[in-house]
Amino acid sequence: MDPSLPIAHSGFVAVHVGAGIHASKNKTRYLDACKRACLAGIEILRRDPLATATSIVEQMIIVLEDDPVANAGTGSNLNLDGYPECDASIMNGTTLGFGSVGAVSDFKNPISIAARILHESDLGPLSLGRIPPLFLVGSGATQWVDTMGYPLKRVHRVPPSLALDNDRKDTQDNSNNNMDQEVIQETLMTKTSIQQFLRFSEMLRKASNANTESSSPPKTYSEAKEGGTGDIRQGHEKLSIHKRKGDQVDDVHLSGPRVAPRLDPELLQDTVGAICVDRLGQVAAGVSSGGIALKFPGRVSEAALFGAGCWAQDPGAVSSGVACSMTGAGEQITKTLLARTLADAFLDQSKSTPIGGKGNKDQEKKSGISPRTIDIEEEAAPTVAEVAASILEGFVKSPLLRHSFGEKHAGFIALKVDPVESVSPRAASEEGAGSSPPIHAEFVFAHTTKTMGVAFMSTRDSKPTAIMSQKKPESDRVVYTRMVRI
Repeated sequence: MDPSLPIAHSGFVAVHVGAGIHASKNKTRYLDACKRACLAGIEILRRDPLATATSIVEQMIIVLEDDPVANAGTGSNLNLDGYPECDASIMNGTTLGFGSVGAVSDFKNPISIAARILHESDLGPLSLGRIPPLFLVGSGATQWVDTMGYPLKRVHRVPPSLALDNDRKDTQDNSNNNMDQEVIQETLMTKTSIQQFLRFSEMLRKASNANTESSSPPKTYSEAKEGGTGDIRQGHEKLSIHKRKGDQVDDVHLSGPRVAPRLDPELLQDTVGAICVDRLGQVAAGVSSGGIALKFPGRVSEAALFGAGCWAQDPGAVSSGVACSMTGAGEQITKTLLARTLADAFLDQSKSTPIGGKGNKDQEKKSGISPRTIDIEEEAAPTVAEVAASILEGFVKSPLLRHSFGEKHAGFIALKVDPVESVSPRAASEEGAGSSPPIHAEFVFAHTTKTMGVAFMSTRDSKPTAIMSQKKPESDRVVYTRMVRI
């Protein structure tokens, strides 16, 4: 992208690479991926007058899905059977249309299937008045793409051992590019994801062996299926999964109390996402995830579920707009419908306090970035930051999560956009005759996890701002805001 290009079309974009515990050795790779995604979005905004926020969100997430450092698309975590299964969703703030896929393994970019499901659903009923789908899973999503005739990039679904064997044969044909050397060609697997799968599976075996030494092991999944007797689930305490010997994992049993060694925390970051507001003030949001490591086949995360993984709603004449993308513990985010909850809170708050109102005056004068993370407990925070903090507090204390295991993990990026009529005549005139009035918004990201990777950029910026946010040990959350004038 040529920074000298005139900014004929304005907008703002932001992306994240998950909230969790990111490996410090990969910090530069995470942030570089975020920067590239932002630059891709801004380049479209600058060059294409017909580009919509929805199409830009899709393209930014494609950049993140294609980077093996992120747990989405290429490089996704493998499930208990050793296969990647991906979830993705996207929402159009103008139509309030939504499209998503879950547990898909056959396509390079799951977000593109979700975007096409969104597009088709916005077109209205099918023949005979049938309702078009919003959410498709597994082979159903594959069949839908084939039926619709979309030329989306396909990948092979192969066992890890076969993927490694094929990769050894193709090594000499690969370029010297590090990313090409890491990726198992024509699959969503990487050498790292396979090594991680084998390592975690061995940890699982050792943990289950320790728990079953004093009792006879339950039937494996395959034995229960073929024999027709026995139950692979005995109460709440026993579960067994069958693995292929070719993948160096045989029958794995989980018995006794659900207590096991923790997986490497630096490999548990999840979910990528993006939000955008275009030159017309239209917003969109999306999210994509490879899910948790060693998940049960068919498990679907918040990244595919309506109201959980993302939300987008355009501003109206007197109402604010909002776009947000979630990340964290999928089941916890799903139970609390965190995306919809956050959007509702921002919209309710905007009825009494517009952006640029009390609490944001100083920041608006500076027209820039908040110089550091705001510690809500130590100093007065802007209204949007207060709302973000209260959402995280409500999430952690939610009665819906009373019986959830472990800590409560969530993070999000969000953008609150001012109502259209809130732009003053003076501000509009300053933009010049024939120009669209400026769009005022406030960007926020927040998380309860140790780290979260984020980047953002407007068409007024010369380069993206990328941050690997770290929570202080004494704090229970991080909230960061920036005023945006587009």
